[in-house]
Order: sequence, then C-alpha cells, then structure tokens
Amino acid sequence: MGQLQEQRTLFSIMLIKIICIIVSSCANSAYFCHLCSQVLTTPERLSIAPDKELLDQDAAIQERLRVLECLLTDEERGRTPYEQQQADMRAEVVSGHLQGLETSVQQLRRQVFATLNLLEPQQVETRNEVRPIYEEWLKEQIALLHKVYWHDPILSQPETEILSKGYGFFQLRQHMRNLVQNEYANASDLQNNAVLFFDVNGMRTVVDLTDHENGTAFLRELAKVFIHGTTTKLLRDQGLEVTPMSAGGDEFHIHIHSSVRPLAAETLEQFNTMYRQEVEGATQLSGYLNLRDPVILRKFAHLITEEGMPGPSNLEELEKMLPERFKPSISTGAATMLEIVRSMDPEQIRAFGSFTDAITAITQALFKLADERQQTWKEQFKDRLEKEDPKTYALLIRNDENRDLHSKLSQAKRIMRKKNNQLQAERLQNHLLRKENTQLQEENMRLLLCVAEMRGSAFNLLGKGKPVEISQPQT
Repeated sequence: MGQLQEQRTLFSIMLIKIICIIVSSCANSAYFCHLCSQVLTTPERLSIAPDKELLDQDAAIQERLRVLECLLTDEERGRTPYEQQQADMRAEVVSGHLQGLETSVQQLRRQVFATLNLLEPQQVETRNEVRPIYEEWLKEQIALLHKVYWHDPILSQPETEILSKGYGFFQLRQHMRNLVQNEYANASDLQNNAVLFFDVNGMRTVVDLTDHENGTAFLRELAKVFIHGTTTKLLRDQGLEVTPMSAGGDEFHIHIHSSVRPLAAETLEQFNTMYRQEVEGATQLSGYLNLRDPVILRKFAHLITEEGMPGPSNLEELEKMLPERFKPSISTGAATMLEIVRSMDPEQIRAFGSFTDAITAITQALFKLADERQQTWKEQFKDRLEKEDPKTYALLIRNDENRDLHSKLSQAKRIMRKKNNQLQAERLQNHLLRKENTQLQEENMRLLLCVAEMRGSAFNLLGKGKPVEISQPQT
C-alpha cells in the first residue's frame, strides 16, 4: 500500500507540473493565443467546401485514380511500403538528386554484416536471433541517412536543418502512391495534401544594401521561423503533418498533410495569413537591414544615383526617404493535389505511359500552380504597398528597377557582342571570297597565257605562222 500511495503522489506531482508548463507557455505567448482564437476556435475552421460538392466529385476523381492504378506494374504492386521507398530512393540516386547516398548505405550494410560475422559459426541460433534486430536498426539508419541527404546544404544549421525541395517531390509521390493503391480513396483524401509556396519580398534589397553573407544569414533566420515558429507548432498541435522545405534562393515550400479532414481553400489562406503575420512581426529579421546605418544609407544613395536620380546632400535627407525600419514580408500561394488531379483528363493521365511519369507530372503541376498564385499575390501586394506604405514601396521598386536596368544593359551588351561577332564573321567571309576571286583570276590568266602559247607553237610548227587549211575529203 505504501508503494502504491507513493506512485500516486509522484503521478499527481508530474501532472501538476505538466499543467503548469502548458498554462505558463500559453500565458507567455500572446501571439499563440491570438492565432488559436482566430483560426482554430471551432472544428469547422478546418473544414472545406460542403461535403456534397466533394461527393459529386468522387466519381470523377475515383475514375482518375483507377487510371493511375492501371499504370502500376506488377512489380510495383507487389512491393511493401519499405521496398517501394527504397526503390524510389534508388531512382533519386540515379537521377542525381541524392549523390553519395548509395555509398553511405553500402558502408552501413558492410558494418552490419561484419558485426554478424564476428559470431562463431557454432552460434547459429544467436545469429538468427540477432539478425532481425540488426536489420531493423539498419532500416532506421538508412531512413536517417535519407533525410540527411535531402537537407539544404546552405541554409541548414546544426540546430535548424531544413529539407530541400527534392524531398517535397519525393514525399508527395509517396502520398500519391499510397492513395492510388487504396481502393477507398476519394476526393477528400486528395484534398488532404497541399503545398504552400513562399517568396521573400525585398530579398534583393537586403543583399544589395549589405552583402551576400548577410543575405544568407537572413534566409537561415527565416528558415527557423518556418521550422520552429509559432504557426508551425500550432498546426502540428492540431494533428497536421507540416514539412518546411527550401526551394532555392529566397523561396520556401511547406507541404501540409492532414489525416483528420480535407483542407479547404479558405483554411489554406488562413495558414498563409498566419505565416505572413509571423514573418512581418519577426523583429529578429528586421535587424538584418538597419535602415539607420550610415553605411547602408550611403549604399542606398549610390543605388539611386546610378538610376539617374539626384542624390541627397546628407544622411538626414536619406533617412526621410526610407521607412523607420525594414519590414520583412513574404508572398504566398497554395494549391491542393485535388485541384491538379481534377484538372486532368483520364486520357491525358493514361498517355503518360508509366505511373512514375504520371505522378511526377502531377507533383510538378502542383508546385507550379502554387507558384503562380504566389506571383499573383505578389503583384497585388505591390499595388497595396504603393498606396499604404510609399516609402517601403519606393525602397523595393527602386531596387527592382535598378536590377531590371542592369539586366537590360547586360542583354544589350550580349546583343552587341553577338552582332559584332556576326560582322566580324561576315568581314572574314568577304575577305576569303575576295582572296578566292583573286586566285581564280590569276589562274584564269595563267590558263589564257598557256593557251596562247600553245596556239603560237602550233602555228610555228605547221605553217610558220600561217594558218593551215584543211581540205574536205571528196565523196
């Protein structure tokens, strides 16, 4: 009884500690509470358009899924999920996306087999008992290697490792393969997979007014917001699978998979809004471009002078031209797998010929649609910014115009070099033609002289300079 009472007391203390941690964390995070009340106060917040609309789509969607299933080969149908993952991974290695992974996996396997071979031949039973344990450990290690080789090498840090865009393609293909092989899959299951596309506004401004190292540090700090930020934690707490990825440059993707309910367009827009608000409120990001730093102000003056604008006479005038602080922001777009599959005709899917090609095309179309919507949002953002915050708009658009100017200048130089090369080639060709004509004329003169010399010799031999008359034979 004493031990039971002690266990109950310990359990009560642990429970009280957990409750205190939860209450304190929520109380210290006003933004977290704000998002909870704004987005996820009721279960209907995560619902999509009426269920009837999805039911009407199910027949057409299931037809397309069955067409995709028909593209599977017998070998692909017989694979276990782990075997299929390994096959897909080998395909990525062959395509060059996972360079060096195959070598690391082979080294791991050699280590496992070497460990098993250390056992004596008599210990057959021990070897049989230990082998499954080692094989399971090997699978876990290969899965870890798989993720390591998918990480972005530039933005990843020891405490913040962000996956690359290639992993997003791989992950979405895995989800699609599982859906196709599920005979009960429908439109709702397709709408469980969505991609958010983010592009940084004014990234070029940060680089031009500071340097590339500072720009990389800015992107690493932004990656932390997507990986460990409040919005990502909130979505994961709601049972969503959230996978942030770097898409190269100043672009990021987030793959969201919901096993609870389909993701509506309004819900995805709420997610985008939450991420935009979190980035705009991240003061640590604003610090990467201090618009009151004299060095940055002089660089800005140099930029606007290059554009032909009159330069300010002092730093005070420059400060008046710029906002008080740099406001980081992102342009966002979103798309679901349902939209892509629904837009494809069954015959169009069948024309791909193989399941891998069809899934790859669908995945690429998903990212492209999200990107197009992000670009549309960016244009609308610029229009709003011009009216609401003219100083920030002038900072961003002036930099864009400067970049466009340099781009047009470089293009003009390339065209001029191409034309100069063409002119030089034409001149060389004309020179060769003239030289060839001269050689032909000289050759003709030599031939004429030879003919005249031969005719003169013939006259001398036959008639001492008189032409020889040839009589016609009598018939």
